[in-house]
Order: sequence, then structure tokens, then C-alpha cells
Amino acid sequence: MMESLLAKWLDWLGIIQRDVQLLLSDRYIFRETMEIVEANPNTHDPNDFVNWFVYQYIRSAAVRVRQLTDKDRQCVSLRNLLDDMERNATSMTRAWYVGQYPEEFRCDGSADRFFDEWSGPGGSHVDPATVRTDRDQLVDVCKAVKHYVDKSVAHRDRMPDSHLNVPTWGELDRAIDTLDGTTCKCIRLLRREAFVRGLLPTWQYDWQKVFETAWKPSARRGAPGG
Repeated sequence: MMESLLAKWLDWLGIIQRDVQLLLSDRYIFRETMEIVEANPNTHDPNDFVNWFVYQYIRSAAVRVRQLTDKDRQCVSLRNLLDDMERNATSMTRAWYVGQYPEEFRCDGSADRFFDEWSGPGGSHVDPATVRTDRDQLVDVCKAVKHYVDKSVAHRDRMPDSHLNVPTWGELDRAIDTLDGTTCKCIRLLRREAFVRGLLPTWQYDWQKVFETAWKPSARRGAPGG
């Protein structure tokens, strides 16, 4: 049973990890780009492009948060992964987990300490309450973003904009950070891999180089129609 469950969860986890990495990458690029904009006084006048850029980031990030916390049984989401793990928590035993590590990790107690994060000290299997706590925290932290997407993005609610409770930057960031941390915790349990600094990828090239080149040449004086 554990083999079939693990195969399914690992498949889901690969999709979830990619989605979280895209979310983190989008946020990083957004923040770095806004720093470039704010440092350039020539962009401080009303700027439709910058306004559009901010609007698109907020909507795309919010939608991805909503997708990762979707409870529809047909969806691959972090919430559904945690739900399934809670239902099958007793199948994830200490013996199963520790037995997958090399001997040196079993002998020095590292594998057992990692498992304690899910089972409690010395527990024989994953504690369903631990999984449930992580799931409930995820749902609670992301609820403001989910509400915004449900009422304003997925469809247009009849209520006026003033009643939509648009999430703050802090609420959006906390949702993203919680998705990152919870996904990393699941990866350590199911794949035995540690992402100490989270899932944000490291660029192997200078992605900001695009800003060092003018995108649009100045209009030539005297050109037809000028």
C-alpha cells in the first residue's frame, strides 16, 4: 500500500514543487524589477506599463496561491496532498522512513530526528494531527487570497469593490512563504531532500541584463507622420 501511495504523492509533489517555484520566481522578479523602477527617476511619472506590471503580478500570484490550496478532488494541490497524507498517516511508519536512509544517517540519529518533525519524539508513525495542523495553517494563511480570487478573479462578484477585501502585500507574502515552507517539509518526508533556504531557484545567468539595453529606439525627427 505504501508503495502505491508514495508513487502518487511523489507525482503530485513534483507538480506542486514546480508551481511553488514559479510563484517564488515571479515574486523575486517582481521585487527586483520594482527596485529598478523605483531607483530610476524617469519612471516616477504616471506609468501605465508599471501599473499593468503590478496588477498582473498580483492577479497571477493570487491565482497560483488559490490553485495550490484548491480542495476540489480533481485538482493536484498542496492542500489535497496534505488531506491524503492525513488520511493515510499511519502508513508512513518510522521504520519505513528511517530504512530509506544510508547507514550513517541511521546510526547518528539524523533520520529519526527528521521523522520526529512529523511523528513527535519517538512516534512510530506520522501523527495525523501534525498533518492536519499544517493543512489548517495553510488554509488559514491563504484564505484572504483565496477569497479575493473567488470573488474578483475567477468570476466577477456583484458586491462592490470596496467590499472585496483585497489582500494586503503582507497577506500575499505570508501565503507564498507558507506554501514554500510546507512544500519543503513534505519534500523532506517523501523524498528525503532538504531545501534549507526554500524552493526559490538560483539563476545561472544575469536575468536583469535585459534592462541594460534600450527596448525602443527614439522616434526619428522628420519621419513620415511625425
